[in-house]
Amino acid sequence: MKKNIIIDIICFLLIFLFVYAGISKLADHANFHVQLGNMYLIHYAEPVLSYAIPILEILIALALVIPIFRLYGLYASLLLLILFTLYLICMITFKTALPCSCGGLIGYLSWKQHIFFNCFFIALTVYAIFFF
Repeated sequence: MKKNIIIDIICFLLIFLFVYAGISKLADHANFHVQLGNMYLIHYAEPVLSYAIPILEILIALALVIPIFRLYGLYASLLLLILFTLYLICMITFKTALPCSCGGLIGYLSWKQHIFFNCFFIALTVYAIFFF
């Protein structure tokens, strides 16, 4: 019982994170579009990614809401968080001037703080998957 409550809380946090991130990117799509165009390694895919990323974030949140899809949502969350964290690590390792396409409060984090933030959510997601 206690384990289920913890998993529910983790899923709620992930839902909030992905809905917040997805909606903020769509709400300020012009800025997100420009920022992706300035990003090293992925600028060539910007026309597709500018819509695909926020839609994917919202779909993952939806999967976390629906009980039969929750485990898939947790795995998708983990994959997206890991990919984005690895990308951030590559960015701060190989590039000095970095554009930020994060919206709202997350946009105020430094790149290293953002990596730690993501690692925290990765750890929560791994916990939820392990005890699901």
